[in-house]
Amino acid sequence: MKFKPANIYLGIPSLHRCPISPKDYAEFPPITNLKSIIVQYPAQPASLWQRDLSANIISSSSRTLEDLEFDWMGGEKLLDFPALGGTVFPKLAKLKVTRYFDPDNGAVQRIGHAIVASFPNLEYLVINCDYLAIFSVAGQLPNFPRSLNVLKVTGNFDTAKLACLSTIPATLRTLFLGDGDTELEIDDRVDDVPTILYELLNQQSATLEELQVSIELLNEERILEWTFPVFPALRKLCIPNCEIFSRILFETGPGSGNFGPINYAIGFPVLQVLKINTHSGNSARVRSFIPPKVPRQVVESVREADIRIFDHAITQDAHVVKQARIYARLLALFPNSRDSVIERLEVILQI
Repeated sequence: MKFKPANIYLGIPSLHRCPISPKDYAEFPPITNLKSIIVQYPAQPASLWQRDLSANIISSSSRTLEDLEFDWMGGEKLLDFPALGGTVFPKLAKLKVTRYFDPDNGAVQRIGHAIVASFPNLEYLVINCDYLAIFSVAGQLPNFPRSLNVLKVTGNFDTAKLACLSTIPATLRTLFLGDGDTELEIDDRVDDVPTILYELLNQQSATLEELQVSIELLNEERILEWTFPVFPALRKLCIPNCEIFSRILFETGPGSGNFGPINYAIGFPVLQVLKINTHSGNSARVRSFIPPKVPRQVVESVREADIRIFDHAITQDAHVVKQARIYARLLALFPNSRDSVIERLEVILQI
């Protein structure tokens, strides 16, 4: 137990596969110098000693801990989060708690309390939007650390879950909305979602350097008009699945309130990486990011560009032609992205 390294992974096998008799966690000597901890243990009554041991190890390293992650265990439905009380973690900068915490046993509430009271210098947070909605009801979001600059939100959104993000006081450099499985649930306020998203992005637009939006509409084809603000600092824009964005307009100047077709010099003056995908086979989904040839736009800041259309309804040859035309347009639009575009063009042409 005299650890020389500063990192430890704590994994407890599921009880139904590997029964472990209860232990007195007090017999373990204190560990006080860890910088990074990943915790896994099932939220079952027979696992309480494991929970107490994990909480003890986390708390005893409060002065040195920088990275804390609670990872889902395969086969387990619920996770637990320890009560940290008044313990402060002055160096903790990164927290990841994404799913399977039970709000009925107080685990989610303990997460919110820890973010507000125990992690005053938190910079990087990965979290499920369901939990943010619970924090919002509890009035905790406005008290989130202002040091937070990276926020990655997973889970299925609805209008309330998306709207509550605007109450977080942090100034963000990186914002991820959704992942590969994220959907937008249809509710009676779904038509307000474009406005809610614009207001959120506009709130963070001055400092955002990386933005990823990956949200699908759930069980309904909805034609909504979306608007994007000006992003003076944005260097990387990724939309891994742009099915939700049937039409996008871009602000013609900072705070102008006027919107039109994309003008990279105004809306994305320092953009370096652009990645847009659509799985509907509809090129209109990505056309908003490809301006017309007249008037000609040349964006020299972009070093990597990739816009892909996955169309399962056409033949492979037709798909290659369609995709090759897009890459040819990208070469003209982003001349300094030549290496990345040619590399992907060679792949689809099987050169």
